[in-house]
Amino acid sequence: MIGEVLVAARAITRAQLDEALEEQRRSGGFLGDVLVSMRAISGDDLAKALAAEARVPFASLEGAAPDMDAAALIPEDLARRGMCVPVTPPRAAGRTMIAQANPFDVVTVDEIQRLILTPIDLVGAPGAWDLLPEIPKGRTVALGLIDARNTRLESPDAVAAAVARARGLRSDLDYQLSPTASLEYLPADTAEKKLERLVASAALASKGGA
Repeated sequence: MIGEVLVAARAITRAQLDEALEEQRRSGGFLGDVLVSMRAISGDDLAKALAAEARVPFASLEGAAPDMDAAALIPEDLARRGMCVPVTPPRAAGRTMIAQANPFDVVTVDEIQRLILTPIDLVGAPGAWDLLPEIPKGRTVALGLIDARNTRLESPDAVAAAVARARGLRSDLDYQLSPTASLEYLPADTAEKKLERLVASAALASKGGA
């Protein structure tokens, strides 16, 4: 369990783990994401712990760039649902490196392997912010800031702040707000509320300079 791994590594306290478990029971979602939202750990801390537990290498993505040829073979919904992206340079010639926020999601890796002919090297990685500076100019980037994996309702202010962060990193890109994946598996009333939060977030972000 990732919580026990983080306690053993002294990255969080037992009290923080208990608080996160209570919040997870209330709102759902992944324990690691709850700890990050509580600011008990950073995204990098979570990615490193998941990579270590899954026994895959960790990559900070510094100096990496999206592999646009490989990315073109992967449906956008699959990449967003699996929180992964092919990156260059690969670890070895003739192979494709996939950076994934959750290296335990082997189903997504298997689906991608069926789409890409070259063998895959999987690395654990933090979120995609480090890749934003490497995206070619003029592209449209979908910011999956509404989490389709749990029932926690996002703060429109926080989502708008994330959009502002993206604009600060790359003002020459176009941005679209979206859920991380389809909302069909959430309760209908929760999915509706998340869509309302997305609309409110988009309105706030537009005031900040759409």
